[in-house]
Amino acid sequence: MTSQTSTDTFECGSRINQETIDLYRSVGVSRPIAVVLTCMAISPKKTTSARIEQMSGLRQPEVSVAMKTLIEKGWVEITEEKQKNGKGRPIKYYSLITPLEEIMASIECSAVQQSQQILHTITKLKARVLV
Repeated sequence: MTSQTSTDTFECGSRINQETIDLYRSVGVSRPIAVVLTCMAISPKKTTSARIEQMSGLRQPEVSVAMKTLIEKGWVEITEEKQKNGKGRPIKYYSLITPLEEIMASIECSAVQQSQQILHTITKLKARVLV
């Protein structure tokens, strides 16, 4: 399997969706999280990690790590359902439970905090260097 780059396309990566992923990336969102958020935004209400893997071209460990982060942030929830035949492991479904507007606000807040921290560091650096 080949790795994805910003010029690759995949099922959830039409040109518009690829641009969305690139925009997420430009504000510091990791690639797997950007891809998973984009795929989940266009998926049915609930989806499996296998479906995200198929849609995105991400490997299973990348999807798992991204989902873990999204669950920890409270943006995604996981539910389990027994298989129809009642045998085997339950199927895990992931659902985006936080509106995209709130997710964007959180990303914006983090970007502003990082920018303020950088500016504060530059100010301290100037005070030391330009004495």
